[in-house]
Amino acid sequence: MLGLKSVGALLSRLVRKQESDSAWGIEFTDRVVKGLRVRRIPATNHLCVDRFTYFARPQDAQEFSREQRDQETIQDIQLFSYQQCVSRKDQVAISIPGSDSLFRSFSLPPLRKSKIQDVVAYEAKHYIPFDLASVCWDYQLMPGHVLQDDYVCEAEYSLVAATRNIVSSAYQKLAVANLTPRVVQIAPVSLYNFFMREYGKDLNQNETIVVISINSETTDLVIGDRKKLWLRTIPLGENHHWREFIKNGSQKVEEPPKEHTSAAAYDLLTEILRSLSYFKTMNREACVGKVYLVGKDLPQMIGPIKKELQVPFERITSYKEMVIDDGLKHDVHFLNHLPELCGCYGLALQALELATIQANLAFKE
Repeated sequence: MLGLKSVGALLSRLVRKQESDSAWGIEFTDRVVKGLRVRRIPATNHLCVDRFTYFARPQDAQEFSREQRDQETIQDIQLFSYQQCVSRKDQVAISIPGSDSLFRSFSLPPLRKSKIQDVVAYEAKHYIPFDLASVCWDYQLMPGHVLQDDYVCEAEYSLVAATRNIVSSAYQKLAVANLTPRVVQIAPVSLYNFFMREYGKDLNQNETIVVISINSETTDLVIGDRKKLWLRTIPLGENHHWREFIKNGSQKVEEPPKEHTSAAAYDLLTEILRSLSYFKTMNREACVGKVYLVGKDLPQMIGPIKKELQVPFERITSYKEMVIDDGLKHDVHFLNHLPELCGCYGLALQALELATIQANLAFKE
């Protein structure tokens, strides 16, 4: 006969299982609030995207003060929560921009499983340039490691971190809409989780994928395979391209440049080539199979990169491992923004405990 504690534990597991059948992955910045809801289909255990949201503000919103932009973001999150009727049963996962976070990948000699936490904490003190008491951090033992008796060998570890102030600010924006995140992840890792779900099983040994996501002020560069991940957030983005033309008086804000390539595009090319060169130096057996493009379609910034790299490029326009709900299959608004929702997809995967990297910056308390 089950005791009270056993019954309580069983009920707790059942509630968690019920609550984890659906999840929202939400990303928000000064320019946009976007989200994707993913749910399990009980009969097949497949995943289905059945709702999405996308609120974008005009380009000149960057001229507002930080307080004004934060207030507009909060209003958009409230509107999203109201329109989508976010349920308490929906898990919520959010991301921190790569520019506000830290990521490190490192190897360690064979370790007893019981010692890993202590050793990684020691490494975290080395890699994180802040007092750990002021930081939210977590780590992931990557796939591909070898277990020998009680030892973990040939292991690669991924460390993610952000200051508590950054994470707290994200919590505060959600709190106004009565939302509490179960998962807080850094945006480039969410992209990696998306790609491992969609393309990971098709990767050959030593085949590396490269993901380029151009944001408003930054570009996330994700380089990885099934066992290893390397990230860099480059401080060049869409707005740098715009500002150059607006400064020269050649374009209006409402009319994005269509034909000209800006100096920012060539600066971005230089930084991407530098990053790829560094990655190949550290991983000599790596072979770049394809470059994937997510986020906004900006051929003026991607053009020089395509010419220089001379490898296949693919822009994400569909999801292979996700069923699209009938209500969204022909929704033009959803289809137009689908390439910008890949990070939200990755966040929802982690909330459903289906991601390659499950490291989590959410407050433990």
